[in-house]
Amino acid sequence: MVQDPDHPLLLSDAFDVEDVRWIAADSPGDIDCAVKTRHRQADLPCRIRVAGNAVRVTLDAPARSVTPGQYAVLYDGDNCLGGGVIARHWNSRAVHGHGQAAGADAHAGSAA
Repeated sequence: MVQDPDHPLLLSDAFDVEDVRWIAADSPGDIDCAVKTRHRQADLPCRIRVAGNAVRVTLDAPARSVTPGQYAVLYDGDNCLGGGVIARHWNSRAVHGHGQAAGADAHAGSAA
């Protein structure tokens, strides 16, 4: 538990999205785009890597409140590309314990 709302352990710079549904028939492939993880949230610039019906989202800057079980929706400008369920998240910049990034165990076998 941390008290500082900007503590690195409360931020995420990457997350995996599963059960992705695309608006177009096919995925857009690996691209730079934007993502929203909350209603009325500003677009978060990111890079996505597609692996089947899963996506690895890497944010340009860490964000708060990336929550497993919630939906992530991907955009290219005003165009909705699709979305899915956030499965796991981490902040590679937050190091703790034995020099391992926070959440490293959680994404070891994910959509990489």
